[in-house]
Amino acid sequence: MKLKLHTRGGNTIAIQGDRTLYNELVKYLLSGKQPNWVASPSAIINLSDIIAITKEK
Repeated sequence: MKLKLHTRGGNTIAIQGDRTLYNELVKYLLSGKQPNWVASPSAIINLSDIIAITKEK
């Protein structure tokens, strides 16, 4: 499943994931816990800039 993270600046970040990753991202974003940074080999994402998550099967 491809997940798209939509940011406040109008950018879209596409990542490959599964239902578990999607559920964990939503739960984490709604919790308001800090820090809100996620690092991957190609990017560092500030989750506080994410305004929407969409998924494609």
